[in-house]
Amino acid sequence: MTDHLEENASTAHNASFNTTILNLSDDSSSCYYLHPSDNLGALLVSEIFTGENYIAWSRSMTIALTVKNMIAFIDGSLVQPITTNQSLRVAWLRSNNLVL
Repeated sequence: MTDHLEENASTAHNASFNTTILNLSDDSSSCYYLHPSDNLGALLVSEIFTGENYIAWSRSMTIALTVKNMIAFIDGSLVQPITTNQSLRVAWLRSNNLVL
């Protein structure tokens, strides 16, 4: 199954231009997509986690990460790929580190 996921990720196609996307971070439909406004200092939610507000904060974070198509990095549905494909490994690391 990993080979199938790797193949799909490495041959992602941009339908409007019908060209292969070499950098997975550039495909806006990919969970590896990084928008120019995504950075380590960006606030995803305005509510600061205090411990007492876990339910509200968690819901806000879940919504924000779902909108950014990055929820898979925290819900366990996307694990670190075991691959020799350097571009897939780099895309996963960059996106995962941004979510951390």
